[in-house]
Amino acid sequence: MKPIALLLFGICVVVSGGSAVYADEHGPFSTKALFSLCEPLGSQSADQIESANLLCDTYLMGVADGMFILKAAQANGEGMCAPLDSPISTSRARELFVEYVREHPEANTYSAGIVAPMSLIRAYPCR
Repeated sequence: MKPIALLLFGICVVVSGGSAVYADEHGPFSTKALFSLCEPLGSQSADQIESANLLCDTYLMGVADGMFILKAAQANGEGMCAPLDSPISTSRARELFVEYVREHPEANTYSAGIVAPMSLIRAYPCR
């Protein structure tokens, strides 16, 4: 995979609705949807704004963590070669994450934003 493709993939790998990992029923998570979470309308209640901000922050933390783990994996000679015939579904990404954590219980002490992408990297190594 070319470096720019890996960079773009790293951004998407940690998001459940991104272009590399699709939501099963809802389609891709759009920039407009993320922006509406990060910049909620003033007419929303304080609880709605707080929830939207939490979702925005969580999503962006996942992106930042994914970029970090991608860089670390590349530095260690690891990479991810996702299937080319179809994207990884959200349900498959969830299965791989749960399986990885069950097999590596010590992972519970690390950031989810690091462990989740690592579960995909380990499931789809470049050979």
